[in-house]
Amino acid sequence: MLRKFPRPLLYFLAPVLFFIVLAGERVFSYSWSSKFTNLVCSIQDDSFFYFIPAWNAGHGSGLTLGGEKTSGFQPLYETLLTFLSLFCGTLESLVRLAINLNGWLFALTALVAGLALGRLIDPALPGMRRPAVALSMSVTALSFLSLHTVFFSSITGKENALAGLLLAAIIWAVLAREQSKLRSATVGLLCGLLLLTRIAPASILYAGIALIFVEGRAQKIVALGACLLPMIAWAVFAHAYFGHLLPMSMLVKMNAPNQVSILHSIKIGMQYLLESLQFSLSGKSRFNLLQLQAREGVRSVLQMTVMAVALAGAAVGLIKLGLLRRRSRAVLLLLSFDVGAILCNFVFGALQAGRSDDIYYSVWYVYDLPVLVALNCGFAVAWLQSQLAAFRSSDRATAILAAACLLYFLTDIIWYVRLKPYDASDDARFAASWQHKKIEVADWFLANVTPAKPNYKVVAFSAGEFAYFLFDHVVNLDGLANDAAGRSLMATRSVVDYVNAIKPDYLIEICTGEKEFNNLQRLHIIPFPKQHDYCIDRFIYE
Repeated sequence: MLRKFPRPLLYFLAPVLFFIVLAGERVFSYSWSSKFTNLVCSIQDDSFFYFIPAWNAGHGSGLTLGGEKTSGFQPLYETLLTFLSLFCGTLESLVRLAINLNGWLFALTALVAGLALGRLIDPALPGMRRPAVALSMSVTALSFLSLHTVFFSSITGKENALAGLLLAAIIWAVLAREQSKLRSATVGLLCGLLLLTRIAPASILYAGIALIFVEGRAQKIVALGACLLPMIAWAVFAHAYFGHLLPMSMLVKMNAPNQVSILHSIKIGMQYLLESLQFSLSGKSRFNLLQLQAREGVRSVLQMTVMAVALAGAAVGLIKLGLLRRRSRAVLLLLSFDVGAILCNFVFGALQAGRSDDIYYSVWYVYDLPVLVALNCGFAVAWLQSQLAAFRSSDRATAILAAACLLYFLTDIIWYVRLKPYDASDDARFAASWQHKKIEVADWFLANVTPAKPNYKVVAFSAGEFAYFLFDHVVNLDGLANDAAGRSLMATRSVVDYVNAIKPDYLIEICTGEKEFNNLQRLHIIPFPKQHDYCIDRFIYE
């Protein structure tokens, strides 16, 4: 006998699936129909530190960049890209497929977050009518889908979309009514996968919260064992292949000295938290989202105010329910994740202060707050309806609230409808960007330089796009990708000895290379008035 869907689930799926399909169709068109140079200019340079090793690993060259080993990536997402590369005929098709996949992961996160809220409402606010539950679940899903800044940060070659989905899935799994060994193992496995998707203190904290909320000692042991399985598998492989467990980019950043005072670190931590909150409300922030140069996605002040009011209402509701003598496990779980998200974003900014030239470039580190913002917005609507339940006209109030929510999200639906691929009309928007200047440099090199050997090597500090357009001949020098360069930086704070050891043929970088190397011959300069000019230099060896 077929099991019937609960009515709240049917009410929830009807409006949400339309929005999800719309977002998925738009990202499909965006990723596969865009002019490729403009698409490349709209994503992070570091994304190619994922694409190229995945392509090489999938085609027999190992996890390499420029012929050298690289671990400048987060493990699970790189494994996924390596698998996808097996089905791609060109590196360009892998780039487009990854962007398309990330858009669908973003949309799926909205669905899972809505389902997670449905599991939270029943124990936290028992007795709510089915339409009220469905409306609250829908608000969660639509709130996440309406975060256009999060949408754009998801559709790069980075792991943030996958991390957001796993976080939503963890919350959904922990809130299951029946805590069987299978469900406990599912929670643990999801936690382990999250840790491999984003190896960071935030992921450790969220995994820890989830494991604590698994009920029963035996169930906790099962969950912990399932969590350790993927981590042990990665540890064995990474130790054998790379000789270390963490991504080289993390090792280099952790090794960099923090040269600011504790007071200043706290100030930067608070600033970073505020920027993270603005980003997670789809407001204007200091985070560098390249796509916003050509595709506006910032919400209005009114829309942000409504979301801020909803979050305040959720906080009041959670605190009041948390203070009850018979407080539910679900309320404490959401409260724990909310506090953890705020704490982690503050600590991340404080720890990065002084270590990074621009911590606001690290937009892909914010995968947690958007999910929790959406959950809390949905919970706020549920809490409001629970307060209206005493009135006879509660059904009418739910209907009015549903109409108001539909009106609120209408502009976001229209935004997705209008989202179009990059074409020739976008060329001027990107022409003055540093990403496009890199393409100009690579084009000039390919058209005017004839390397003496087929396996020539180019070194660069910002090497992502160069590595793509120069056919993986480029070695990264800032330690974020190539392991050997990273080890040199950690050992001597310099890559000069490393460069002298590998004897590259060319240097492509802003025109300051002569300060580090005295055996360069200038070949060409690409002027870049906004920042520093790019120089193409040849190494001269006696």
